[in-house]
Amino acid sequence: MNFNDLWENKMDALDSFDYETIAIVEEKLQLKLPADYVNLMKIQNGGYLRKDTFKMKDEEITVEELYGISANEEKGILTTIEMREEWELPEDIILLSGDGHTWVFLDYRKNHVCPSVSYIDLELEIDHVLATNFTDFIDGLYEDDSLEVIEFESEEVYTEEEFERIVEEADSPFALTDGVLYFTEVDCVMAWLVTQVNRIMDIDNEESEFVLPEVLYYLLNRISEIDLNDEVREALDLLGHKVKEHKIIEVRKYYKRIKEIIEW
Repeated sequence: MNFNDLWENKMDALDSFDYETIAIVEEKLQLKLPADYVNLMKIQNGGYLRKDTFKMKDEEITVEELYGISANEEKGILTTIEMREEWELPEDIILLSGDGHTWVFLDYRKNHVCPSVSYIDLELEIDHVLATNFTDFIDGLYEDDSLEVIEFESEEVYTEEEFERIVEEADSPFALTDGVLYFTEVDCVMAWLVTQVNRIMDIDNEESEFVLPEVLYYLLNRISEIDLNDEVREALDLLGHKVKEHKIIEVRKYYKRIKEIIEW
């Protein structure tokens, strides 16, 4: 099993467990945990992943975290019990990661002894086997390098008052993205710009899945180059909370980068 640089950090891991905890978990789930999963959780009991991308056919899916082992039904893989009922998921599964609409899980539907790892998208009605076992799944994870810096230039010039109005009206995807890009190119109060991006994160329309990741890309490329004062850190921390809980996967991918910038 390849777990080099697998985890983003240790802060989000659950407390360590013992064999009694495993017995409780297996009894509640009525399924036996695969040894390779248990062995990985002994090294680190879940958390956010640095290698968070998996190739599925011609697409890439994001696996933000792996759930750890805990006897608490509100933590780790035992949340499967509530989630199976809430989201009408199959019974013979143990959730490893997910956000409500998409899930990665140990799949016991065809084999109660050696589960595969599968992916389900409830909205798109996708139910696909990712790997025949947990080890192959972990070995297939890799770090997405699509967030590498690419140079762009804005096409328009904006005043702060104009851009605040653009954000308020939220009806021009071009002006939203181009405006953020413009203010990353000029001298401006960075806390003000982060605040505008915070407001943009609240926009929910058909263009959001394209606009919001692009706005974050421009902002974070710029902000990673400067020294942060307390005001910027506070605004950035608020942004991080919004990004972490956002319903759009491509937005949530930026949470780790925001944390890195704040902690640097």
